[in-house]
This record gives sequence, structure tokens and C-alpha cells, in this order.
Amino acid sequence: MNNVPAIHLAIIQPAGYVHSLGFLDQARYFRHMLRRQGAKVTMAKNRLREDAVNFVFGAHLGFPADWQERHACIFVNLEQLGQGGAAVSPDYLALLRRSAVVDYDAANVPAYAQDPADVPIVSFGYASYLDKPALPLEERPIDLLFFGSTNPRRQEFIARVEAAGFNVALFDGPVYGPERDDFIRQAKAVLNCHFYESNRFEQARAFHCLSLGTPVISEYTPSTDPAPAFRDSVLWLPEQVEEWFRTHFKTPAFYEEARKRLAAFRTGDAAHDPMEQFADLLALADGFRQGFARVRTPGPWRPRAINLGS
Repeated sequence: MNNVPAIHLAIIQPAGYVHSLGFLDQARYFRHMLRRQGAKVTMAKNRLREDAVNFVFGAHLGFPADWQERHACIFVNLEQLGQGGAAVSPDYLALLRRSAVVDYDAANVPAYAQDPADVPIVSFGYASYLDKPALPLEERPIDLLFFGSTNPRRQEFIARVEAAGFNVALFDGPVYGPERDDFIRQAKAVLNCHFYESNRFEQARAFHCLSLGTPVISEYTPSTDPAPAFRDSVLWLPEQVEEWFRTHFKTPAFYEEARKRLAAFRTGDAAHDPMEQFADLLALADGFRQGFARVRTPGPWRPRAINLGS
């Protein structure tokens, strides 16, 4: 692109809400991919830039409507929406309906867009900045690691795995960033199971683990439809979960297959590299920036009130 717009990645974090740190993984990937396109990218928490196109992560946690008056905003939806998905607020769906949105899964789009063609879909892939030397899989001290929110559905799935004779390690509190990544690198595999009945594959979590060099073992249901980059990179479980773990996990055949899956993700078919998707996204951002400049109120911002502290 000749006119690459400045890009700002904004993570919404309500006061005291530590789980917004989970958006750092996806925001860093967006930064990596957009920089590959030649864009200058900044990142902040709860801050927007008037001189950039703002990609907003976590707007379902609350987004002041007046922020869109002065800022060009494109919202990144990472929630599973629609039947069987997350119970987000009507305000969030209304925000998506009237705004520019980018999504990771086309199945989410009908919940808020009249024309699915209006919403670009971007996939997550190999993140080279996470690839560092790690212990061989056989030498890692953690057999299976699960991280993320739990509910009865996930608890039942984890219990089935443990019934096969393997311990699943879970965190007793929220852990994010480098501390969590150190544990992922010490695991023989990360266990993935769906939280919602919509059963959409959690690629926004899996790409991070695979890029760290840790295999992902995931349940697979009739409605699970992973992006192409994950079809040959994830170890998909059959319906007989217990039998698969009893007869396959930690065997020489498992380690050989796991290494092949990791290599497939790292050096997979160029057609699975979402580079073109992000090039299209950057072009959309440039067009959006130009359109927003025509409708934005001219002149410097004049706040109606300033809170100097209580």
C-alpha cells in the first residue's frame, strides 16, 4: 500500500478486571501481522488515538459511545455470538451493528450484520515472535495443561480425560503473559475443549500455544469447523476420548505425531498464511480512515467537562 494508515490497538480493561490481559495475545498478533504490511502500530489500554485507525479489543466489556465521535474505530470481535454462544449485552450487539467490525469466525457475523460480506474475517496463524527453544516434549514435567474459564461442560470433559489416568493441570487463579507462557512451554500438550454449545474452535487461544511449540489436543464435534491452518496442526480427539488417551497419549507414536503437527503449523502451506487477509484489512482501515475524516467534526477537541480527581 502507498498510503499505509497509522494503526492503534486499544484493549478495553474495566477497573480491576484482570482478564482483559487475555487480549494481549491477539493484539500482539495483529501488531505483528500489520507491521509485516509496513504499518506503524501502537498499543495501549483504554486509550484511543485521533491520528490513527483504532482496532478495539474487548468492547463487549463496555465502550463509551462518544469515543466514536472523534476516533476512527474498528471493533475486533473475539466473542462467540449467536445461538449457543456468549450472552453478550444488547448494547454490544448494537455497537457492532452500527460500526466497522472485523471477526475471526464467519459463524459469528449473522448475529450482528445484515450482509456478511461487510465483515472481514481474519484468522490467526503462526506467530514467529513466540518460537523459542524449549524442552523436548518427552522431558516436559506437565502432562496436560488447561487454562481458561471453566464451566460444567468443560469440567465434565476434563474429568473424562482424568478418568483415563492422566492429570490435567489447571491454574488456581488468573495467569497471563510470560508467566503463563512458561507453563505452556513445560507442558507435553495443552488440552482444549469448548465452553459454549456453539462449539466454535478456539483458534485465538490455540495459535498461541502452537506458536510456543506446545501441541494442542482438542475435542471435535460435528459443528466444530476450524480454520484451514488448524486442520492439520491440532490433535483432534475422537468420540472415545478416554480410549484415545489410554492407548495413545505419551507413546512414541504420540510424540512423533505431535511434532509433525507443530511443524505443519510452523511451516504449513502458504495458502494458510493470513497475510492476504491482513493486507485486505489494512486496505479497509485506510478507506475507513478517509471516510471518517470526511464526517468527523473539524477543529480541535473541546471537552465539555474535565474531571481533575475526586
